[in-house]
Amino acid sequence: MPFAPPNDPKPPRGLLAGTLLALFALAAPARAAPPSAPFSIVALGSSSTQGTGASSPALSYPAQLQRLFDEGYSGRLAVTVTNKGIAGEDIDDMAKRLDADVLSRHPDLVIWQAGSNDPLRGVPVDRFVTELKSGIEVIRTGGAEVVLMEPQWSPVIEKADSKESFVDAVREVGAQEHVAVVRRFALMRGWIDGGVISAHDLIGPDGLHMTDRGYGLLARAVLDQIVGDSPTFRARSTVATAGKP
Repeated sequence: MPFAPPNDPKPPRGLLAGTLLALFALAAPARAAPPSAPFSIVALGSSSTQGTGASSPALSYPAQLQRLFDEGYSGRLAVTVTNKGIAGEDIDDMAKRLDADVLSRHPDLVIWQAGSNDPLRGVPVDRFVTELKSGIEVIRTGGAEVVLMEPQWSPVIEKADSKESFVDAVREVGAQEHVAVVRRFALMRGWIDGGVISAHDLIGPDGLHMTDRGYGLLARAVLDQIVGDSPTFRARSTVATAGKP
């Protein structure tokens, strides 16, 4: 998935890919891991990471992402996805548990979903940005790559005055820190506008949280972005499959 706005001039594909990989490799100090060790992903976030709205925990986006990796990479690279989403949390809450819930697990990659509850709680955007940047530095210092996930689209969030400020803030932090962003708000609007899924089938009765099918679409988008754009995953996958037929 492209990180630049759609109207930006596009350099040649090979040059763009090489530039992005170089930037991300510099931005995320690698932590040496045995070639046989599983590629460890921690999904940090609030209710939409925890899986609120899904009919069971097994249908949260991290759980569905785990199954996609199991199906697609069986026999090549073991991947573990750990769900560390807690419903109701904002950026302040998540920053406080980076050590206990993220760094203690020594992940290779952290997917940080942020900005959903902050506009509903009245968190100032500047504080959100400061906390997010600080958290990225902490995670990188621990040796993991970071992928950000912007807030979801939903009827409830649509009514929040500052909703787009937080979507923009996540994207801007990603650009400034050379961190990939899962553009969930844009993805969800695109799925609806493109006829992939209706708003009714994407968002549950509470008007805020995604459905089983919505989380499945999100898991697939996250998988595609990690496999296609993560230098850490590419490097580990290459090592794990070296010499295999």
